[in-house]
Amino acid sequence: MPTIETQIWLALKSGIDTLPLSYQIAWPAKTFAAVTSGYIRVGHVSAAPNPELIATGKKHTRRGFLMLTLVMPIHGDTSVFIDQAGQIAEHFKEGSTVHYGSVCVTITSAPHVVDGYEDGGYWNVPVRIPWRTFA
Repeated sequence: MPTIETQIWLALKSGIDTLPLSYQIAWPAKTFAAVTSGYIRVGHVSAAPNPELIATGKKHTRRGFLMLTLVMPIHGDTSVFIDQAGQIAEHFKEGSTVHYGSVCVTITSAPHVVDGYEDGGYWNVPVRIPWRTFA
């Protein structure tokens, strides 16, 4: 059985795999050649587990953020990029869940489409998706 951390990642990945957009995905720790049509870069940040019960060996509350960054060549109006990032956010609705093994990960609040920024000729629009699980 995979570790709790692995199950959390695979649950989150299952949500990414069902995105309704057809962009290529730049996964963490995988080689990726940037494409000229745009792509989604995946990042993940987690906080230290928090024990909720006094007894040892019991489940902990685990929290973090899935960061999906829409990366597009600079052209046109930023509203197009914001709209595409908004579609990513809408896919991960507050209260929705993703599962893997014994882990159920809940999206705890509405994802946040962060202000975009330029990097190397590409416009980056991060989408911050907060999650929590009790595992």
